[in-house]
Amino acid sequence: MATVYLNAYHTTLAYGGPEEGGWWYTEGEPIASVPADGEYKELDPGDDVTRVPVISEDKLAAFAEEMRSRFGYLLEQRFPRDKDDIVVRVEDKFAEPYPQHQPRYS
Repeated sequence: MATVYLNAYHTTLAYGGPEEGGWWYTEGEPIASVPADGEYKELDPGDDVTRVPVISEDKLAAFAEEMRSRFGYLLEQRFPRDKDDIVVRVEDKFAEPYPQHQPRYS
């Protein structure tokens, strides 16, 4: 077993710019990061990423539900339209806001 992180994020849509009628991107603000026992799945050597952290679907679903019950009411107060926008990711690092830099239209 390896240590992976169950990271919960509150996500919102951010306006990227007016190009081609306007475009949006997703921003994620960490609300929790919990170390957990997991495994790493090896990928094909030709991929940019050679391995990804994985965890059981049951554990992932339970964590997501816990985050919604724990933080949902706070998010509802701050962001009434975005109260259900909690995303859980399995990652190999502690949660960080994303994206690191605002995307640019190209």
